[in-house]
Amino acid sequence: MTAQRNDRINFDKLKSKVEEIKRQNPQIEKELTELLGLIEDERRKLDELKFLAFEIAYRLN
Repeated sequence: MTAQRNDRINFDKLKSKVEEIKRQNPQIEKELTELLGLIEDERRKLDELKFLAFEIAYRLN
């Protein structure tokens, strides 16, 4: 579970950095908001893949 926690921390750091850039560059707010949405989508997909991998491993044992 440590890897999953680290991934979440890394996604959170990435989102924080994008939010910081968004505040500093209001002229590209729309694009950065879209980027934040994409980051969240990828995080969700990664969580789903990890869940499936654990389920497969469980069924194989």
